[in-house]
Amino acid sequence: MWSGSSRTLQEAPSHLCSVLLKMYCLALVLIAILQTCKGCLAVGEEREIVDSTVKLTNNMTLECVHPKTANIIQMSWIKSEGKKTIAVFRLPHDLHITSTYEGRVNVVNHTMNDKSLVFNSTTKADIGLYVCSFQTFPHGIWEKRVQVVQSGNFTSPFSPASQVIIEPGKNATFRCGTDLVIAMNRVTWERVRDDTVDTIVQCAQGQSIHGSDYEERVEVDCATQANTIVLWNVTTSDSGMFRCCYIGASGESGAHWTKLTVTVNVPLDYKQNIFAIAGGAGVGATILLLMLILSIVATVVHHRKKKRKRIMMPPKAVFTTERQPFHGQQNASKGGNTTASETKQQAIYVNYTRGQKMQM
Repeated sequence: MWSGSSRTLQEAPSHLCSVLLKMYCLALVLIAILQTCKGCLAVGEEREIVDSTVKLTNNMTLECVHPKTANIIQMSWIKSEGKKTIAVFRLPHDLHITSTYEGRVNVVNHTMNDKSLVFNSTTKADIGLYVCSFQTFPHGIWEKRVQVVQSGNFTSPFSPASQVIIEPGKNATFRCGTDLVIAMNRVTWERVRDDTVDTIVQCAQGQSIHGSDYEERVEVDCATQANTIVLWNVTTSDSGMFRCCYIGASGESGAHWTKLTVTVNVPLDYKQNIFAIAGGAGVGATILLLMLILSIVATVVHHRKKKRKRIMMPPKAVFTTERQPFHGQQNASKGGNTTASETKQQAIYVNYTRGQKMQM
């Protein structure tokens, strides 16, 4: 009996070790799972971008303009930290500003879709993330994320690397200026102003994330040509500096600046350069089309001249030897023949003379 009990006591430690080992292995598996999930979340947070970055100034404006035509029901401004409500605007005119911000902020009411937040005086406590939200019908909720920072890279170079001059209503093409052979891990296109940087689009891992103000205005192919974008239907308000920031697969990074000028007076030499880019094929097709048009015009003009000449040619005279009744006896005595035209002229003359005599 004691011997059996002692055997059981001897086996207990080994069984306990086995259980502990299994629990340790399970813990390792759970840690691995948690680390994997954390990595996924980190990627998600890393890909989270803000639509605009604004430098903190005493009189600061956070722009928020709904880009579509819709029936706007309500809009609001909140500060992301703590989800503090700043202002609520129930259209058309009902505006409520919370007591914390009353007297320091206001919401512009220029148009139904422009509800920018204006600070009369700011403090360092105003640094942080703000969210502008429109509730519309039928498009639902539209949001813009604005980050206010103490300082940032808002300065552009005195001389940009490239320049685009274009007329209003056209589509502007921007190129990052990097070697196409370089594999891009990430490319971010931005519009840079004195105190604001607007995100246009970011390409990462073949996918695109658009800034809220450019969701339906920019064409980009992140899978093959992340270093090129097309901005549709430009206006004079789009004029300014644009920046492309890139990070290569090997860790190389850089930035390329482009100045956009939207004007109705595009320089002639710039237009000629644009036409020269079209290539020989386009020029050849244009020349052939002009030659075809000229040949058609020449043929039409030739046929019209030929037809006009045929109409203006006088008819051939018709001679006759037949003697006309009544006047033939007079001409016979003279021994001459008369034409039909002469006979007709004489008849008209005689009738006219007779008419005069009758009047007399």
